[in-house]
Amino acid sequence: MISMQNRTQWSQMRTPGRPDMAGAVSSRETGGMILEIRTYRVKPGTRDEFVRVMRGEAASLLGRYGINVVDSGPSLVDEDGAEEAYLIRSFASLAERDERESAFYGSDDWRLGPREAIVSCIESYHTIVLDVDDSAATALRPTVP
Repeated sequence: MISMQNRTQWSQMRTPGRPDMAGAVSSRETGGMILEIRTYRVKPGTRDEFVRVMRGEAASLLGRYGINVVDSGPSLVDEDGAEEAYLIRSFASLAERDERESAFYGSDDWRLGPREAIVSCIESYHTIVLDVDDSAATALRPTVP
């Protein structure tokens, strides 16, 4: 998990050829966004329930806190034979990400809602955060037949 200290250090890093991500310029002002990709290694036999709760309960709750869920679901490939899943979210800026995640994860809605059902399935998780063009989220959204 990324600590608040690591998040601060991460947000202060400069990306060559891009504006200072810790500065006043948000990704939205430059035609971009912050895309977070989180992968989960879940306990054996729990992936279907994890995905069901993530899609059926957590995604809409995240939306109520202003967190845009681009997609979530099971991985098509299980690395090292382990069950895995993913969650992709987008934000206007790193500051918005920090603010909305703090509000969400600190809420009774999360703690008394789907938190236990989600957390009890997770063996480990990994998060990467990217500064991307706005079209990235559109391209990653699942298409409805």
